[in-house]
Amino acid sequence: MRRTVAARLPEESLGLMRDDPAPEVRLEVLERISLEEATDMLDDPDWRIRLRLAERLPPEAIESLTRDQDEDVRTLAGNRCKRGTEVDEP
Repeated sequence: MRRTVAARLPEESLGLMRDDPAPEVRLEVLERISLEEATDMLDDPDWRIRLRLAERLPPEAIESLTRDQDEDVRTLAGNRCKRGTEVDEP
């Protein structure tokens, strides 16, 4: 239900759901917020959100993810930081 709400809320109201307890809701929010707002989610407890951030944010914003507890997140962030890969915006 909350994921549906996150999918329908106006973009300017999504910040209210950025800390939702459900990772699926936070993923939905992440896909819709600006890159600047997304940086506030770098310490999210769910690895899937941090992995998506490693894909989506510019390399200079994800340096902290090169030390992430999840190997997939660390690897992707490290590779993107080394290559300087630009933003992967859907």
